[in-house]
Amino acid sequence: MLRVEHTEEHDSHKAEIVLQDSDKVLNALDLKGYKLQPRWGLITSDGSEYSETAPLWVRDQRGDSVRGRMICTLSCIGIPDRLAEEKADDDYRHHWSSTKTVLDLITEIADGAAVAETLIEKQDTSDSYIELRAYDVGTTQLNGNIKTEADVGDTSIALKGLGTGTINRTTKLSISGDSTDYFVTANATITANEATVTISPGLAQLAEVDTLINLNWRWGTGQTGTTHGAGQRLYIKNTDDTARTVSSISFRLKKTGSPTGNVTFIITYVDDESTAGSIILGDASTLTTSPVWYKGTLASPVAIDPTREVYLWCQYTAGTAANYVEVSYNSEGVKFDEHFIYILSAGNPYIIDDSSYDCAYRYDYAGAGIPVFQHCHDATPSTGWVVTDDTAAADSLLDSYCPCDAFFIRQGESRLNVIDKLLAYTGTERRFEDDGWIHLRVPVITGSTYDYEYALTSGHTFFGKSVREALVIPNKIVVESFPDDDDQYTGSHTSAASYALMPVCDFIRTKLTSSDPQAIAIATARIHHLEVASQRGSASVPMNVGAELWDYVLVTDERAGDTRTGNIGYLKRVYDQRAKIYQMTFGFGGVAVKGVPGTQLSSLKSEISEYDIMYGATVPATWGILLPHLRLHAEAIDKMQKALNDILVGLGYYDGQIPIGDQIKDALGELPAGSTYADRMAELRAITVLQTARALDTIYQNTTGKLLVQTITVILATTDNISFQMDSTTAPTTVRARLSQTGATSVRMPFTFIVPVNWYFRFLIVAGAPTVSTYSDEYLF
Repeated sequence: MLRVEHTEEHDSHKAEIVLQDSDKVLNALDLKGYKLQPRWGLITSDGSEYSETAPLWVRDQRGDSVRGRMICTLSCIGIPDRLAEEKADDDYRHHWSSTKTVLDLITEIADGAAVAETLIEKQDTSDSYIELRAYDVGTTQLNGNIKTEADVGDTSIALKGLGTGTINRTTKLSISGDSTDYFVTANATITANEATVTISPGLAQLAEVDTLINLNWRWGTGQTGTTHGAGQRLYIKNTDDTARTVSSISFRLKKTGSPTGNVTFIITYVDDESTAGSIILGDASTLTTSPVWYKGTLASPVAIDPTREVYLWCQYTAGTAANYVEVSYNSEGVKFDEHFIYILSAGNPYIIDDSSYDCAYRYDYAGAGIPVFQHCHDATPSTGWVVTDDTAAADSLLDSYCPCDAFFIRQGESRLNVIDKLLAYTGTERRFEDDGWIHLRVPVITGSTYDYEYALTSGHTFFGKSVREALVIPNKIVVESFPDDDDQYTGSHTSAASYALMPVCDFIRTKLTSSDPQAIAIATARIHHLEVASQRGSASVPMNVGAELWDYVLVTDERAGDTRTGNIGYLKRVYDQRAKIYQMTFGFGGVAVKGVPGTQLSSLKSEISEYDIMYGATVPATWGILLPHLRLHAEAIDKMQKALNDILVGLGYYDGQIPIGDQIKDALGELPAGSTYADRMAELRAITVLQTARALDTIYQNTTGKLLVQTITVILATTDNISFQMDSTTAPTTVRARLSQTGATSVRMPFTFIVPVNWYFRFLIVAGAPTVSTYSDEYLF
């Protein structure tokens, strides 16, 4: 083993391993995809001691011949790099009713196999009740007239020209010339063919004297009628039009009086009125007089045909005027493409649709889980990643907070990014360890108990140290509920020291299911992440084979007389046989985010321009138009971040790292006062030109002792043909390049070659009479 450079940081584990391969055994093997288990060790007074790191996989294998010997170079990647390459194959929106915690979701995503759970579909907005009972208007004469003019908004109307008896509560009242249906809200006694009734809603228009009125029973026409059920007309299917399997049905019910008899929940197909499933809830006498959600669980879950509409309804057939069951509904439509239905005891049709209302209902169905990473999972052998909770209950959010519909995965998003997005709700970090598992842990960030201490007195002599102070930005996080959530909560947390110096706030909306303290806990966790990431400082020390990311360490520099504590954000271990190097560099915080030239998103601009051309500036913005734009931005940001990360890690540049020039000077040692190291760069940049002309068909030798750069431009007429020959022998015959012209006009063609030391070369005329236009010999001093 000639050289190993092994880097571990938050989003990437990489290693480049250079191996001696003089016998060409390794180059004869295809090692790509092989798993490695790195093991770093030391020989101490107790014997050989070693520590394994997280596994790596060979991504690239290269064979080279260097200074007369064969070497094999293996470029390896780790678990985070693989997770970053495993992308979601579709968009996924998590359901509002999911009870999966952050830990549940991370475990499922890491494994790749979807985990089913019971979800809820609902329409629970309601402001009214339908009474399942027999109805009677109360008077046999179903018409009359307005007695006294009533104004818009009035809820009391005087009537005349009526029959005898009463006008019962819930009776439907219609006024000629007014399309609104009004409902009598209290029984009204008819005296001398006149009565005053209270109605709901208030009058929509002026009711003039003598205007004709008509009376009908509440849910139909005529004197009497009976309702036996109420519910919703809808499709039961997933958003991708696949079937849902229903396990239970719920309605919001209450009772009036002392009803008896079975209450039944039913699913009926609209097209043929066949029953898909039903469950007897129980006797109506067990209902409460205040509205409560009642659930009926089907004996066996029922898969509903997604191509057929259904009636989801509550049946009660024994209601009377005094004893009945009431079903909640909303007097305005809520759910798109669904509507209220009620069932009569007789009539044609006896199932009535009312598109202006919606019934309050719920049903439980089997949710399939998260399917977008299943293409990354193979159960035999398993390619899923195992997650283990090492927090020891130190993070209450990890296994209790449910993101619900605040959690979303977009197509092309990596498993690594999704896992990190979930961890951002908590104070937990991830670490990939030698068992190949994803370990979740809460880093220690305070106190005097350290994983390791580095100081001159402890034997961990510094080769170099750098310290950089940084503000936590943002330093105040405010967490709020989504605006349309029924329950509204809010909470905040600050990083006090940074906030006092430069207040910078950030605002997060998410699903909050319990209280303000839950919002405060999420804000606190987010500040925790930011504080750990903002730590600065680095050190180069002798090898510590047991060091790991997130270790809480103390660095004591007796030369500078200061100390620094923090969590290791990156590790770089280097072994170099030739240079006699076996050391480690670590740093607090993360890889520095610095500007890198050439990262302009030209492809993003061009693709957005195509959308501009396609839709133009006057087309109204819709989600269908905006979604491709947003995806382009998200994908471009992902690519740029990954490119920056790879560049910086490859260069070995981290926050707080000592400049290369300073490292060189430290390695060479201190100079006497007034002395400096010589700068040879100016000499290295000097170019020496040897020749400005060479003859064709003449053999030359490179005797400069340097690599010789040959640049020649030849003029080729029709049928001209010239070749460049170069060998280590005195009469070169190996053709390195050839140019010929078959067209009717002359052309100028350039050659550029590098001639090794002491090799021979010539420009040989193969056919015709080519001539030299320009020529130069040069080498770098």
